[in-house]
Amino acid sequence: MAQSPLLVGELFDLLGVDGKLVADLFDRGLLYAEGSGFTMPRLLRLYLRGPIPDEKVGAIEALLQALGHTTAALELLAEQSKWERYLRLLSETFSAAYGNAYLRERLALVPPKYRELPTYRYLTTFLARFSGQTAHMEKELEALLPVVDNRLRPYVLNAYGVSLGMQAKYEEAVEKFRDCLNLKAEAITGRVLHNLGVAFYHIGDLRQAQEALLGAANLYRSRGLYGDEAIALATLAAVELSLGNPREAASLIERALPYMSRQVAENYLTAENLAKASIMIGDISTAEKHVLNLPNPKCNLRSHLATKKRLGEVYLWKGEYAQAKALFEEVLYSNFKDQEILDETHLLLSRIAFIEGKTELARAHLNRVVRNFHAITESAWQGQTDLDTAIADMRRRGARFDMAQLLLRKGDLASLKEALELCRTYQYGLLMYHPSYARLWRPLVLAEEGVRGSFPLRLHTFGSFEVEFLGVKLNLAYFKTRKAAILLTYLALEPRAHNRDSLAELLWGDSSRPLASLHTAISELRKLFGAPIVEGNKGRVWLAFPVETDLEDFQKNSELFLKRSALNQNEVGRLEALLARFDTAWLPELPDWFDDERRGVEHRQAKLWRLLADFYANRAPQKAIAAYRQVTRLEPYDTEAWFNLVQLYEDLGEKNLAEQARAAMHIAMRELYERSVW
Repeated sequence: MAQSPLLVGELFDLLGVDGKLVADLFDRGLLYAEGSGFTMPRLLRLYLRGPIPDEKVGAIEALLQALGHTTAALELLAEQSKWERYLRLLSETFSAAYGNAYLRERLALVPPKYRELPTYRYLTTFLARFSGQTAHMEKELEALLPVVDNRLRPYVLNAYGVSLGMQAKYEEAVEKFRDCLNLKAEAITGRVLHNLGVAFYHIGDLRQAQEALLGAANLYRSRGLYGDEAIALATLAAVELSLGNPREAASLIERALPYMSRQVAENYLTAENLAKASIMIGDISTAEKHVLNLPNPKCNLRSHLATKKRLGEVYLWKGEYAQAKALFEEVLYSNFKDQEILDETHLLLSRIAFIEGKTELARAHLNRVVRNFHAITESAWQGQTDLDTAIADMRRRGARFDMAQLLLRKGDLASLKEALELCRTYQYGLLMYHPSYARLWRPLVLAEEGVRGSFPLRLHTFGSFEVEFLGVKLNLAYFKTRKAAILLTYLALEPRAHNRDSLAELLWGDSSRPLASLHTAISELRKLFGAPIVEGNKGRVWLAFPVETDLEDFQKNSELFLKRSALNQNEVGRLEALLARFDTAWLPELPDWFDDERRGVEHRQAKLWRLLADFYANRAPQKAIAAYRQVTRLEPYDTEAWFNLVQLYEDLGEKNLAEQARAAMHIAMRELYERSVW
């Protein structure tokens, strides 16, 4: 048994092992489970092992490798000092996804006299790759090509192509990958197709990138290599993002996730792509969560920097330019130099500089981009190159998101209509609703009533009053009169046609000329938003655009909980998140208006807090107390909530707090009685 680092059932006959004896030794603690097999303590195994004939070493190694136990096979060869076979196996199975530490640990075992072998030299080029020394990696691989045998040559050619790609020499990389494929080395074909797809992606030949990555994924699947297929699909997701398919990219990642081995690099690959997809559809908060929730952020330097760059992009779209620039500068000035990451970082810095009006700095960053087809889009966006030429280029590439951006930038009605069709079809929420883009739709919105449904007016009522429309955010201070804001709010909360006379009397009943005041307010709103927000005829008045309110959002999300008499454990987190999101007063700046809506909000909030308080009453008394206090604040006449609060204080021995709560309850009950008498 000691002859193999790992005991699996398929080895029993070769080793002359009795399965019952294995079970007995496991019960005695002399074997322990490892993966799908068993092993014994290393020192005990080395003591018991004795010499192993070469033929048997080869047979054990072959069987372990065939079963996918590469680490155990390497351990066996190292223990038997079969260093040439050890290096051969390591060179044929190692992937950059295994990481720097894995490779260093295995190379450190190799005696000095074997370190001039081509297999060892080939493996050390990965160390240069991990440290970002891609030019050194290229030089070493170029020197190796004349001396390697035909078995190692495909691996060296593939790595050579990778070293070129990491320096943005993508056409040269494509040639190396094609040379490698011509060798018809089946063991590495999937990996080479994957790398070829990545090179095509960076050239901007998105269709060939898509074809190569799909080829890699299908090949891996046919061989049952589902983990490798998952990585190919996750990489293909990046191509789909450049093609302008954020939903398809997210779907590919969802397909890949169950088969990911969850190595650090893979965590970052999926999170970065999901964040980009979320950015494109306009969900910036979800994009931020994807990149902030990653474990072990510095275990893989390239992945760490790529995700830091993506987080900087999130801050860019949040309008937090200082935080974005700080992250981008960390990427630029790190010791790891990957041209792909550097190019994308310069593009993002160029956009920030352009937004801030620093056109020369924007141009300087753009000029430092070595090879990234998105630079064509950015250059045209900034007016440095011809817009129509760039649109034609993106159309040829099939890069729909970039094309939609440039059509929006062009701004004539025909271009805006085409851009809107793309945005609706592929759900480019960023281009439709982010302030940087939304304002550019104004000519189309004013000219075509039929498109208004795509551009809702958004009213925020929890906390500070705020209205968003076509990229403009306005708080109460922007309104010349409060009544104009009240009119807008009333029409938003009651989105239907209203009788003009009744509306004027409701809002300006104390005025000598209610209808004139209504007309003045409507005119003010139109000037404020630069669009016919309110329309009407002689008898009716209505909002001309659809409305989205946070009140409607609150009502919709709370409905699920309000149907329940009690919470279960799985719902608590979602309810707490909902309450945190809407834990502010409703329209506090307009306290004398919308009493029915305000009472409805407070009643819902109180019921939600009550559900939470009841859940925590026997589990976490302090949390229950905090929740009951919220209930009594919102519903001061809820006697049951008061009694429960008093009881919790007494159970905790907080007699003074219990008395204070009881006194507050009596005051509330007296007030309720007096109100009912009157």
